[in-house]
Amino acid sequence: MTVDRVIGFSLVDDATPEIKRLAKETPGALDHAAVRAATLVQREAKINVKQKLNTTGQATGNLGRGITVVGRRGTGSAAVGPQAIYGAIQEFGGVIKPVRAKALAFTLPDGTFVMTGKVVIPARPYMEPAMETVQPQVPGIVREEIADLLS
Repeated sequence: MTVDRVIGFSLVDDATPEIKRLAKETPGALDHAAVRAATLVQREAKINVKQKLNTTGQATGNLGRGITVVGRRGTGSAAVGPQAIYGAIQEFGGVIKPVRAKALAFTLPDGTFVMTGKVVIPARPYMEPAMETVQPQVPGIVREEIADLLS
């Protein structure tokens, strides 16, 4: 399961033919807008990770540092998401059960040793709130890119 979120654009109304023409004449302009927007999501997600997920003070910062942006050339979209394998369970929550052993064994931050058959991780969204924060800015980013094309 991945947590990638995709920033993309839907063209509507009377501007659609003109925008499509401009996009063909200057490939990459909408791609650039998507990467700009995805980079804003990345920044917000990193803030969310630092503020919401480091509840014990023991976090290494790997999850936040590993949130990356990948442009999808020629599509007007970009993906943004964590590289850490545990990124999805932090976002959506879930149950961790042992695969090759009878129990999970770990030490809590206070030094207590625990053996258990499962661990329930609550959902702690950090990507979705970042998307919601940035979404209202996306039309303005697209407008700026189009204005740059026309100037």
